[in-house]
Amino acid sequence: MTELEKCNAGLEYSYADEELVARKGRAIRWCEEYNAINGEDYDAQYAYLQKMLGGVGERVWIAKTFNCDCGKNIFAFEWPLLRKVLFLDEPSGIAARSLL
Repeated sequence: MTELEKCNAGLEYSYADEELVARKGRAIRWCEEYNAINGEDYDAQYAYLQKMLGGVGERVWIAKTFNCDCGKNIFAFEWPLLRKVLFLDEPSGIAARSLL
């Protein structure tokens, strides 16, 4: 079982694994690119969030400066009167780590 598979399964894994380090590096670049988008260009920000995150609801906006280690385990939904971001421990979407 690879370290990424262990991570995705919620098992202990080595964060120093080359594949996981590459995924973190990719997320860092994505965040840098997202944060470089004009703060008033909501369409460009939204399009980038759709590319970067695991799922994005309608009219979701995340303020600068946004940082993450992966991105694909983050799902942003629009809820009435309040926007929330859900961080998941598992890609299955079952276990919620935190709701902001």
